[in-house]
Amino acid sequence: MNRLFLFTSYNRLGKNADEADAEEIIEMANKASVADQQKQVQENIHFQITNFCSAMNGILLPDLEKRSKKDEAPAQSTTAPRRSGLSFAVGKSGPPIDRPGEFM
Repeated sequence: MNRLFLFTSYNRLGKNADEADAEEIIEMANKASVADQQKQVQENIHFQITNFCSAMNGILLPDLEKRSKKDEAPAQSTTAPRRSGLSFAVGKSGPPIDRPGEFM
């Protein structure tokens, strides 16, 4: 547990860690009980997984922020209704006109 505590605590500091930080972590490990170390390891792992998931969301879902901002924005009623695929293919944009016996 002690090694896991040291490893996860040091990794949580990231690239900005220096020698003094490492010594402080070692000192904390010597003073902390096993239960406290276990709790800190769980918090450190949770922190690292949360950061990893956020980074992966940024890679895999780059337009997620755009979508969430779009959802928060008020709906605009000036948008034109979407045409169906059939009306697009046939070329009509308005509602069908009932003309019995007449072919296109």
